[in-house]
Amino acid sequence: MYAVKSLLALIAVSAWGAPWSPSTRNLRIAWMGTSITCGLGASSEAARFTVQVEKIFERRTRAKIVSRNFCFGGAHSLLQVALLKTSVLPWKPDVVIAELGTLDELYKSISLPSIEAVMRLAYGAGVPLIALYPYTTYADVSRVGLHKLGDLYGDDVIDMVAYDSKRGAALEKISNDGCHPNDQGQALIADAFEEWLKSAGPWKRPKDSIPNRMYGPDLSGVHFQPILPEAGAERVRPRLFDGHGYALKISAEQTITQKFNGSLVGLLFQFNCVPGKISYRIDSGGWSGVQIAPEWFLNYVLKTDLPASAHSIQLRIAPKPDKAAVLEGLLVN
Repeated sequence: MYAVKSLLALIAVSAWGAPWSPSTRNLRIAWMGTSITCGLGASSEAARFTVQVEKIFERRTRAKIVSRNFCFGGAHSLLQVALLKTSVLPWKPDVVIAELGTLDELYKSISLPSIEAVMRLAYGAGVPLIALYPYTTYADVSRVGLHKLGDLYGDDVIDMVAYDSKRGAALEKISNDGCHPNDQGQALIADAFEEWLKSAGPWKRPKDSIPNRMYGPDLSGVHFQPILPEAGAERVRPRLFDGHGYALKISAEQTITQKFNGSLVGLLFQFNCVPGKISYRIDSGGWSGVQIAPEWFLNYVLKTDLPASAHSIQLRIAPKPDKAAVLEGLLVN
């Protein structure tokens, strides 16, 4: 199994080495990212860069595009690791286009290890990956490293900071809030993809063996662990990891205990159902508080340096006034 350097190479040779035949198979594109990839900021569905890029690919490949958008508003790169394993790769895409690094200023130390885990997993599965780095007001903690990782794993990077600078596009002209592209910003992203397609160099087969890891710790084992509710707990349907257990609805302050194995643990809440207060303790340690992020931020990383063994975590969660919190589950490495 090996990845493909560019989508142009994918037209001629699939990720499995078979001849590409537009008449006999579709081109399956899986999108990943934050609310930017969801299309927030565009005035219509047709104006979204994802829709425009798919039309460009269809025109260039003459294949029927079949796509699915696995975007998740507020996601940092660590959540993308779990999402790639649980939902994206099982969908069996021909290519993954992943917006990476956008919100990673909130957890800088694990940004590049998380991005590398995404690339390693796609590489190991033989699925080509194209990375997208948007132009926003968020702190740049991973852009240089993203290019290094792209070179290492043979993945192309659409760098909108560099592209918009080259085009002389000021951020305030292409985004109304400093994050989500407006219609002009959406069109620029589509233009960047089309320019990349036209200028993609000759395909080079990467090494058969997976490259040595560039950044630590190794986060490719990160996965989603559903909550195991205690007797009498109010269970609701998960939003993101449907089919992987239940989510826990918290209508009043509640303390729950969960067991997990691994060196990292985080929390994932549902959109519009984040809590007002979180505190936790692991094993027999003391209680620690968690700084509550804005409403759109749904994933919290609590510890990244635990012994890689069995642990128990106690969570004390209080909802906001008149609004229940919903805990989807744990992120565990």
